[in-house]
Amino acid sequence: ASLGVSWVNSDGFPTRSGDSTDRGHKNLSLTAAARMELAGVELGVRAWHASGTSEYSNFVVEPVDQDFENSAFALTAAFAPTESWRSRLSLAHVLDAIDQNQLDAFDQNQVADFLRTRRWQLDWQNDIAVSANHALTAGILWQDEDVDAESFDLPYAADTATSQFYLQDQMSFGAAQILLAAGYTDHETFGGHLTWNAEFGFALSDATMLTLAAGRAFRAPDATDLYGFGGNATLDPERSESYEASLRHDMANGHRFSLTLFRNSIDDLIQFVVISFEPFEGENRNVERARIDGLEASWRYDGERWAARATATLQDPRDLVTDQRLLRRAEENFTLAVSRRLGAHEIAVDLLYAGDREDFGFPQVRMPAYWLANLSASVVVNERWTLLARMENLLDQDYELARGFNTMGRSLFVAVRHEFR
Repeated sequence: ASLGVSWVNSDGFPTRSGDSTDRGHKNLSLTAAARMELAGVELGVRAWHASGTSEYSNFVVEPVDQDFENSAFALTAAFAPTESWRSRLSLAHVLDAIDQNQLDAFDQNQVADFLRTRRWQLDWQNDIAVSANHALTAGILWQDEDVDAESFDLPYAADTATSQFYLQDQMSFGAAQILLAAGYTDHETFGGHLTWNAEFGFALSDATMLTLAAGRAFRAPDATDLYGFGGNATLDPERSESYEASLRHDMANGHRFSLTLFRNSIDDLIQFVVISFEPFEGENRNVERARIDGLEASWRYDGERWAARATATLQDPRDLVTDQRLLRRAEENFTLAVSRRLGAHEIAVDLLYAGDREDFGFPQVRMPAYWLANLSASVVVNERWTLLARMENLLDQDYELARGFNTMGRSLFVAVRHEFR
């Protein structure tokens, strides 16, 4: 059994550019879990609940806030009908709720915005060991989602059920490894859709692995896409395809290198389209096709005292309709992390570089590149007590992930951990 409690109360910082009012955050969360075995059946229960208040500034830079509540509860039962067959049944309920504490900023209607989402989910998964080199996974996933909301004077409600049947086959033949997976989703609103994934790995040597992968997926519009602000009940699901080729090499002295080529394509991308500015009106539409081509190289080292990792990602996130770069996506990202063990203690520094990004505007604007540095340390006082500290945004950089919205400056976090034995 386990039990956890967390309480966060932050004064925050101004959320919008040009605003001087700190907007804070409160969050009380509880987690609990228990597991036991009864007559050969492993029974489990998990529960999580979080509630609090988030403060921010609205479109006209007025201080507003909203209360939130999130909870999840799950029951599981796992058993083995035979030595080679393991079955797991899970029943879960999830609740997400938001209540706006102020009336609408544009027309001051008499009903504050709110959102209630309730979801029941049932998952039955079966793992079958056909042989030492062959494993099957098959199952059924059913869920029913009920949404009740009001957003910008638009009340809407929707109850949607989906069922998914999935099958996965994993095999190995000497130096080759194969994974084949497929799923069929029956969506109450958008009908049936087939998704799949295929991976092939081949060991070129004891230290070198080549992997090829491809897959297809879809995303059905949610209730907000269909009926919320800008809602469009005629939307089609988004469809995507992904391809990847990677090469990994492990060296005896603790070094590991990998190189990955990837392509992700999305059709019928849902995007909000502005129809008029006076008054402001718009609609969600399937208007976009996007493709992201990229290359990622990484290096990792694990030594007796030192550890380090570095990753470089170069990509071309492209809107195929306008031939422009996708908004808020950098063409280059670099990370570097180095840690040093000093007996039982440890100190670490990590760096992040993100290139410039385009963002929405009239005309479109470009947000500059930025650097972030973080420093962390752990000090073992004795076998039960540990002191942890982390300073984020060490250089106190001003940067934006979305135009007009601030991010956190230099921040220090300190924790004390005690283990009961």
